[in-house]
Amino acid sequence: MVRRGNFDFHAENESLKFACKEAVDAFPASIYQRVVRYLYAKESKSSHEIERETPTAERARRFVTLLEQAWERDFLNKEALIELQNAVVDPRFQNDGYRDLIDEQIYVGEAIAPGKERIHYVGPKPEDTAFLMESFLETARKLIDDPLVPDLAASALIAYMFNYIHPFSDGNGRIHRFLMHHVLAQRQFGPEGIILPISAVILNRPQDYDRSLESFSHGLLEVITYDLDDNLRMTVHCDSADYYRNIDATVLTEIFYKFARETINTELPAEVEYLQRHDGCREQMRVIIDFPERHA
Repeated sequence: MVRRGNFDFHAENESLKFACKEAVDAFPASIYQRVVRYLYAKESKSSHEIERETPTAERARRFVTLLEQAWERDFLNKEALIELQNAVVDPRFQNDGYRDLIDEQIYVGEAIAPGKERIHYVGPKPEDTAFLMESFLETARKLIDDPLVPDLAASALIAYMFNYIHPFSDGNGRIHRFLMHHVLAQRQFGPEGIILPISAVILNRPQDYDRSLESFSHGLLEVITYDLDDNLRMTVHCDSADYYRNIDATVLTEIFYKFARETINTELPAEVEYLQRHDGCREQMRVIIDFPERHA
């Protein structure tokens, strides 16, 4: 559910869609393709940094390749999501299906002392993940196909719903941010092939990002009953599937719009300016000494 309130999701969506086209049209033709490649690499790097991870060069390359396919492929199906998860995580944590296959209860927490965890989020019980994901994929397809749902709202809802279900052992956050781009691509939000460096903005706005995630998780923790054993394995004691089916997504959608606005109006032009200044520095270097390209 998204409550309209005083925020005009439709008008803001159209305004940002126009601003995105203007920003991309302003890319210098001489470096357009470099800008596009750079944006894909920047998004991959930022998305991993949010998770405090440094992927191998091969995993980073695979993630960029999949981002490039966001415009052409349908990733909102079980097989594609599993392929995506396998590509972005360490091989030790690759899944062959959802968490129900390995009976793994997942949660997000932080260690506050040896053997003590502060819990920030509890995922659905393993036996509920298959049903919830089947319903999620059906809902996602309806959102993408419904012209009455603004592009940015559809992107926020699909990406965050996936993250709340947390169907895999690892990689859920990176896939969650991947789906932001995939939905915008499927909805033709910007010029074909372009990607918005949203993760760079999220990385710079951790409190806003946490607030968007916690807009659901805070209330959830008030009604979920669970315990942790001595090995910090969690057991959920209540029937909880319905909690993940009825989410008030108003706050997170409004925050996502803020991320999109900053991405289009500030981050996107800044990345283009960075490349232009980089080229200017290289030209000035060549005035002094004619470096081979790899040394320059």
